[in-house]
Amino acid sequence: MDNKITSKIVKRSIALLIAFCLIGGIIALELFKIQILGYDDYQMKVIEQLTVETNVNPDRGIIYDRNGRILATNSTVWILYVCPRKIKDSDFIASNLSELTGIDIETIKKKTENKAYKYQIIDKSVNKETSDKIREFVNRNNLNEQIQLKASSVREYPFSNLASHALGFVNADGVGIYGLEKIYNNILEGTNGKYVTAQNAQSGEMPFQYEEYIDSENSHNLVTTIDLYIQYELEAQLKTAAIESGAKNRATGIVMNPNNGEIYAMAVYPSFNLNEPYTLDYDSQLKLNSVQSGTSEYRNLYLNLLYGMWNNKAVTELYEPGSTFKLVTTSVALQEKTASLKDMFNCTGALK
Repeated sequence: MDNKITSKIVKRSIALLIAFCLIGGIIALELFKIQILGYDDYQMKVIEQLTVETNVNPDRGIIYDRNGRILATNSTVWILYVCPRKIKDSDFIASNLSELTGIDIETIKKKTENKAYKYQIIDKSVNKETSDKIREFVNRNNLNEQIQLKASSVREYPFSNLASHALGFVNADGVGIYGLEKIYNNILEGTNGKYVTAQNAQSGEMPFQYEEYIDSENSHNLVTTIDLYIQYELEAQLKTAAIESGAKNRATGIVMNPNNGEIYAMAVYPSFNLNEPYTLDYDSQLKLNSVQSGTSEYRNLYLNLLYGMWNNKAVTELYEPGSTFKLVTTSVALQEKTASLKDMFNCTGALK
């Protein structure tokens, strides 16, 4: 009887051992797959959960005229933002930032009390003088974790209206949306870099230091065929001609090198300020004011006036050829050898 019991115990023990070995083997196999075969994938998932990436924008390329004069460049501004989760006295911060920036105190206070967000932007274009005053206030009151400034770059056009329709401009994200800025955007914008830091699930600091900086790739500059002085003279002449003739649909002109097609100047009158491209000219503003603000009619009219102001008449609108078509007929005559370069023609205005 004892032998039978002993035999059963041994069999059960062996079966249990085999079961444990199978389970252990399965677990070991899974661990091998996770820790060895899937190491790279799981490590990437952990890094994605623990790290925060901040884009580092390269300076946009400079646009020059043919003689090296700057037509479009960049200027440094500072982005002012607060960290609501770390702010202890929102009234104190809101009142002082309002005094320094001129922004409404209630607007700032609402952002400082919004604990749902880690960061809240107060102003995207703080100049150097104001940023220095804010930095002094922050350091004096030990508010470095609550108020922060980050250097940024904005597009600047030194001559404001000059060559506005040819140059075009960028949007709020620094992407070219009109003119040369749009056509050569991929060349001018470069490639963003990254600043990578680690944080825990509560957006707090990790018990170890981790950070990585990936350099941005430099953008390229653009040298145009435009001559600044010729461009200025063309725009001055267009303005005079448009006013004296009472032109109803703007005036436009191009100065070109006939030998190789280089554009020395291209202009449309009236022009617009590239540094404030969304501000309508006086006549357009008068038309807009005749419509009730806030309506769909108002918005549609505003957009039509805006696009009409930006539109480069020199290259986008149809124009009756007239005498310019003589180039085509002359080329045909030369090709067919029915006329030579020395032949003279007297144009009396009509031929039957």
